[in-house]
Amino acid sequence: FVSSASCGIGLPDIANGAMAPSMRSVGSGLPPERLKGRGGICKALKKMRHFLLCVGVVQAFDFASFDPLNAFLYTTVRCPTPTPDRGKCPRGSFFSGGACEPEPRSSKDWSMSPHCAVREHVVHEVTHLKGLLGWPQQIASLVTLVFAGPLIDALGRKPMLLTSVTTHTVSVALIAMACSLDGRAAFVVLLVIAFVFSGGSNAIFNPASNAMVADLSRGNEKLRGDGFVALGIVSQVGLVLAFASMYPVLKMNLTDYRDMWLGFIGLGVFAILLNCFVLRESMVVPEEGETQAKKSAFRRALAEFTTGFRAVWGDRFLRAFIPVNAFVFLSAGSVVKLLTTYEIGVLGYNTAKASVTGVILPVIGVTFTAVASPLIRRCGVYRLMAVVWAITAGGMLLAGLGALSPDLKATELCFWGGLAVFVAGSAISQPCYKTIVSTHVPLAHQGNVFAFTHFCFGGVDLALGLLWPEVFFYAKGANWRRGTMFFVSAGIILVCVVLYIGAWRAMPLPDESSDGESGTDAKSTSGDESDSSVSASEGD
Repeated sequence: FVSSASCGIGLPDIANGAMAPSMRSVGSGLPPERLKGRGGICKALKKMRHFLLCVGVVQAFDFASFDPLNAFLYTTVRCPTPTPDRGKCPRGSFFSGGACEPEPRSSKDWSMSPHCAVREHVVHEVTHLKGLLGWPQQIASLVTLVFAGPLIDALGRKPMLLTSVTTHTVSVALIAMACSLDGRAAFVVLLVIAFVFSGGSNAIFNPASNAMVADLSRGNEKLRGDGFVALGIVSQVGLVLAFASMYPVLKMNLTDYRDMWLGFIGLGVFAILLNCFVLRESMVVPEEGETQAKKSAFRRALAEFTTGFRAVWGDRFLRAFIPVNAFVFLSAGSVVKLLTTYEIGVLGYNTAKASVTGVILPVIGVTFTAVASPLIRRCGVYRLMAVVWAITAGGMLLAGLGALSPDLKATELCFWGGLAVFVAGSAISQPCYKTIVSTHVPLAHQGNVFAFTHFCFGGVDLALGLLWPEVFFYAKGANWRRGTMFFVSAGIILVCVVLYIGAWRAMPLPDESSDGESGTDAKSTSGDESDSSVSASEGD
């Protein structure tokens, strides 16, 4: 349900059968210059069509539950009837006959709850509740990631993706059950359980889908960067479809969401069946080792999680890149989680108007995700990552500066302009991050490493994520305080850019091996380079 701007799925007979064990463990990833050849997003879409179709449906199912979840939580807030203050009533109510009366649902000033006529109180309570629910969700995500990586590489990508979709469907069913509960304590407990299932689902889906892209691009290095771009585009399209379909529902300002959650359960069942019959396994395991791998998967899960740690720790650049990226993820994701709250609490939008963000921004995201692939090939993935992070920080600064203006129209203009710049940078950074990690990691350990990186992201978010809703978000007060969450995030990302550039310039990278600056890397990639020239000529 967080779906933080993070985006983030098979074809038969990969490599014409099982790959030899020796081939699965050779090398340390793909040098980035081998990703600069002629690729093509259309080729990636065609090659990975079954996988991307399933991803699109799953992402639409996931994203469709985000805005209605906020609207549903708003309707559950209760508070006493407000009393007028010198003939004035708080937003969400109006003065009539010496008392404060609730605004009707058709009013733009409706409080969004039939049980509380103070809009500011409704927004504050839900922001606080979602911040608290984020803790069990992140804990569940971190615990799941310990087992996800080894199981993804042992049992296969498809079984784990099916587990992810099924788990998310269960979380939606739990929320549907919560609609029928009257006691607040029981309601919150059921929500906590639902968010635990949701955290586990997200923890499995991201590394499994990334590993499947790596599988499907095996033998064609030029396809890998395009594959990650195609994955981002499909995710953004699913996001657009989800929010566009939910806008009419939110426009109705419902007070009972039980039927909607039942509909989501049906969509979840459809996604499960689609993944069962359309998605094809992409991981290739030697036949003699397949049975043993499956038998010992659970026993080895805890021990094999260290594989991701060792792969990252053994690479000097990744040791610096992953923690820096975790703080960028924290800063960007924390702002994304609060966008709807900011629009409702600061800009005065209703839930339907605030949901327009979920339609407009993915369109921008799709556009810039599409240009990520040629930019990676033209500029180089390492240089491009620094630039797009700086652009992301600039967008946040612009959105925050708008809060300084007393003119609401100027605040809106800066908010939307800054948000567009922020999304453009974030959209390009996602395939860059995945490509960089993938180039440094052997194919056999892709699932473990992606799971470990998400474990790092989740750990940082768990430790510091509550600061944004509890400390840095201000719906009221001085204008500069309303932009605090943007200023803090932009400052953190700019510091991360400086640290990243320092690591990039100081440490030998795979594409520098030809200059003789990395003796070990040069030895490990020299054979790959000769193979690259042959495969490139054959591909041309």
